[in-house]
Amino acid sequence: MKILKKVLLFMLVLATLIPLASCGGKDVTVFEYNGVKMTSGVFSYMLSENKSYLLAMYGMTDSADLWNQKISEDGVTIGDNFKEQIVASAKDLVVAKALAKEYGLTISDENKAAVQKVVDECIATYGSRAKWGMYLSKFGVDIDDFVQYMEDNYLVNQVAEYISSEKGPHPIDEDALFENYKKDYSYVQHILFNLDFKHKNEEGNTVVMTDEEKAARKKELEELAEKMSKGEAKWEDYVSQNEDSGTTYFVTDNNQFVKNFQDAALDMEVGEYRLVETEYGYHLMNRLEITEKQYEENESKGTTSYLVSLKNENFMKVINEKLPQLVVNEEELKKYSVVSAPVLS
Repeated sequence: MKILKKVLLFMLVLATLIPLASCGGKDVTVFEYNGVKMTSGVFSYMLSENKSYLLAMYGMTDSADLWNQKISEDGVTIGDNFKEQIVASAKDLVVAKALAKEYGLTISDENKAAVQKVVDECIATYGSRAKWGMYLSKFGVDIDDFVQYMEDNYLVNQVAEYISSEKGPHPIDEDALFENYKKDYSYVQHILFNLDFKHKNEEGNTVVMTDEEKAARKKELEELAEKMSKGEAKWEDYVSQNEDSGTTYFVTDNNQFVKNFQDAALDMEVGEYRLVETEYGYHLMNRLEITEKQYEENESKGTTSYLVSLKNENFMKVINEKLPQLVVNEEELKKYSVVSAPVLS
């Protein structure tokens, strides 16, 4: 059983983007905020680069059939979903660059050196600066555009760091991270009974439980939860009956757990036992205390630490406050399609 909802995920990591391109004139403005603009060239290349990255990551072949697959009842396609995320990333970049000016942030010498290293590697790959420039020109951009975009991406990271710094609008007290973590996360163990409310009958066939059977089972499990609360029954005696692939979960309001399970996990007190019904069956849940050791272990093995998550949340909070003032050239934006965007070689 999967507690996590099935969702279509396209991981668009801004730091992996390598800039620029155009279907038409590269200097046509697509997005603008406080004097900072993104041109057609930049947006077009973002679309092609991310498309190429996604195809390579999942081993997919570029085709209209792929991008035109519908993923929702209202007709949204994979291509529509993908372009929407690129548009969102582009808007964030424009606003963040404007914020860098507002905060007085500039790219560091270290970041400039990193950009120059990429430039040198590209020149070496294509054989000369001229040949690399000719390649970029296929997308309507030049080397200067490339360098600027790379530097802008570093600026985004600096803006994100500044926002959560002591001088920023949303400072984070790193000494209080563990206590805040315990407020934001719930650590629960659970035992899932009656997966999808199905069971084996006397003949060994799988059948769906009747309403009467469900009611009787629910009453029985509610009594078990009460006994555990009173110490009259032991959790370990029932773990073997768990029909889920997992036993314990760290739950936060940003997770994609099924709603009843997630809501209960965040509402329960430490030590509490509760029976919760979801589409998968009955979950006997128990909220556990989070130890500092567990917190440190999660921080060390997680792909995104709690601190990084908080910084990302603060960054997006500020960005989202500014987005209503961003101007979008909708007519120009309509010209770009994931289906026709060229794949980078």
